Amino acid sequence: MGGASQALRLRGLSARDSSGRCLVDGVDLDVSPGEIVGLVGESGSGKTITLRCCMGLAPRGVSWAAEEDAVAGESLLGASRRERARLLGTRVGFVPQNTMEYLHPLIRVRDQVVDGLLAHRRDVTRAQAVARARALLDELGIEEPDRVLASYPAQLSGGMRQRVKLAAALICDPAIVVADEPTAALDVVTQGRVVDMLVRACRERGVAVLMVSHAIGLVRGSCDRVAVMHAGRVVERGAARRVCDDPGHPYTRALVAAQPRVGASRDRRLAEIPGTMPAEGRDAAGCTYAGRCPLAGRDCVAGPIPARTRDRDHEVRCLRAWAAPGGGRASGDPADGEATRGGGEA
Repeated sequence: MGGASQALRLRGLSARDSSGRCLVDGVDLDVSPGEIVGLVGESGSGKTITLRCCMGLAPRGVSWAAEEDAVAGESLLGASRRERARLLGTRVGFVPQNTMEYLHPLIRVRDQVVDGLLAHRRDVTRAQAVARARALLDELGIEEPDRVLASYPAQLSGGMRQRVKLAAALICDPAIVVADEPTAALDVVTQGRVVDMLVRACRERGVAVLMVSHAIGLVRGSCDRVAVMHAGRVVERGAARRVCDDPGHPYTRALVAAQPRVGASRDRRLAEIPGTMPAEGRDAAGCTYAGRCPLAGRDCVAGPIPARTRDRDHEVRCLRAWAAPGGGRASGDPADGEATRGGGEA
């Protein structure tokens, strides 16, 4: 698809910290209008840095570059500070991980929800903005929207604050909502409700969603597509259910195996991923997972890892994609006829 048809189009994103250490290396992402895309991986895999950089909001001390970075067909690369503020304020909605860091404790919810709309839409009166905020909260399942709008953030539960931030993210009719671990501080029941609400509200409006999460099970049930990150690179991508049900990369398989399962035997030991996320060598030519992978060989660290695809909806960067843990090949392994290419999306 062309860049103009994408809610988000990112090509070749790389980021380094102040010491020159590689944080993200060559990340490509596409999110279409109305599509829900999950970005998953362990803590330290580069998910949040990718999200922040693609919005032009890299943390202090982080430098980044990209070949292309556009929201709704408008490029963020080379944009002035004012142009970026306009684009992020109107075309991008943001739902954070910790709402108390983004909701001012001394300002009523009403003012914080309508602030973005009043800042960017001069033709909207305050009364109209408040009415729109009330309608959004009602749509998001809040039974007493007027009471919530008159409250301070500390008077609301975590799930209620996330709905408030979702209303603030949607109030300017964005092209895409970026959600950074939106369920991290919530209990399991509330997590499901918040994600369902986020997905439903955005689908009804044709708004795209890029959702960062460490919970691959949650992503499987709510996203259309998923990209799996390890040590600053996307190692697997494709249709969410296909990637989660038939993962080709050993790292994705380890993530799936490490998810807690409802109804599992008490004697069943929770699977662990060996080793730790590498901090150095993220820009090396070989596979960044090789030091933790039970299938790794010398060829895994020697040179570039080509992308292997079973079909257009599933791509893996691994020399032993879909190989069985014992070293043999899993049934349907693409080695007997998969498409292999060295370039394209990472």
